[in-house]
Amino acid sequence: MPTEPPARCAKPGCGRFATHNNRCDHHQRTGWHEHRRLHGTNETRKRIGITDTTWEGLKTDTMTRHQGRCHWCGHDGADQIDHIQAIGLGGARTDPDNLAPIHSEPCHREKTTQELTEMRKRKQGRGNPFFTPINKNQNLQKPQRAPEKINTNPGIRHL
Repeated sequence: MPTEPPARCAKPGCGRFATHNNRCDHHQRTGWHEHRRLHGTNETRKRIGITDTTWEGLKTDTMTRHQGRCHWCGHDGADQIDHIQAIGLGGARTDPDNLAPIHSEPCHREKTTQELTEMRKRKQGRGNPFFTPINKNQNLQKPQRAPEKINTNPGIRHL
C-alpha cells in the first residue's frame, strides 16, 4: 500500500518537512499559555476597548502615582496594572482611580480568581452586589471592644 509523500511545514516561507500537525519541529505551537504570554496583553486591550497609546499613558501615570507598590500585597516591584474593581463587576475601564500596580504572580492570579468566582455567583443569581476582593495579606483592623463598665456601687460584686 502506498504512503503519502512527506508534507511541507504549514508556516509560510518554511521549507522543512512537517512532523506533527502540519508543522516542522521548529514551528510547533507551544500552547495557550505561551500564546497568552506573547500576545495576551494587546488582545486584552483590544477586547476592553483601550488603545495601546492610551494604555501606555495610563500605565506610566499609575506606576508613577503608586511608586510601583502592589495594591494587593503592599510590596514594591509590581510589574502589571490592575483594574481595582474588575470591568466585569462594574469597574471603569480607563478611570485612573480604578487602576493600580500589581504583581503578576501570585497577587494578580489570586485577585482574578476571587473576581471570577464572584462573577459566576452573580451569573447564577447569588452574588454580592457590593463585592470587593479580599486581600489575605491586607492588615485588617480588629474591631475595638466597648470599654468595660466600672462598678460604682461597692455593695454589688461582679464576678
